[in-house]
Amino acid sequence: MKNHPDLKAKNTLFYRGNQSISVDFSATEISSDGSLILLEKLERDNKLLSHFGKLLPDDRNPKYITYSREHQLKQRVFMLMLGYEDANDVIHLQNDPLFKDVLQGDLASQSTISRFENSLDIASIFKLSYAWIDHYVSSLKGRNKVIIDIDARDDSTYGTQQLSMFNGVLW
Repeated sequence: MKNHPDLKAKNTLFYRGNQSISVDFSATEISSDGSLILLEKLERDNKLLSHFGKLLPDDRNPKYITYSREHQLKQRVFMLMLGYEDANDVIHLQNDPLFKDVLQGDLASQSTISRFENSLDIASIFKLSYAWIDHYVSSLKGRNKVIIDIDARDDSTYGTQQLSMFNGVLW
C-alpha cells in the first residue's frame, strides 16, 4: 500500500480493493452516518453478517427476490448499530449515498425489512445464537486457559435506589 498513487491524499481513509475510500466535506451528496464506513470495514474483515445471512432460511419464491437474506440482515444490523431502531427509518435512509455504497445498491424498503424481521422464527434465532457461540469459541483457540466467572451473589439495594426491583438470582 505504500506505493498506492492515492496514498498522499489526506482524505483517504482506506482502500477497498483498488478503490480508495475517502471523505469529502464539500460534496453535494453527504451522509450523516460516517461511522457506517467503519462498520462496513469490520464486516469486510470478519464476514460475520455474511455468514449469519447464509444461515437464515429463505422460503421465498426466487422469481420475486430482489434482496438476499444477507443483504437484509446487513441493512438491518447496520441501521440498528447506527441508532435507527425502527424499520420505518429506511424511508429517511433510502437516498443516503453512503448506505447505498456500503450495501452496493438500493436499500430494501421498510415493508421488506419488516417482513424480514417477522420471518425469523425461534429456530432461526437459535441457529444464529449457536453460530455466534461457535464463532466466539473458535476465536479462543490457542489460549491455555479460559476463565468463566459466574457469581451467584445477590447485590441488595436499599431505600429507593433505582432499579432495585431486579434480583440478581433471577438473572
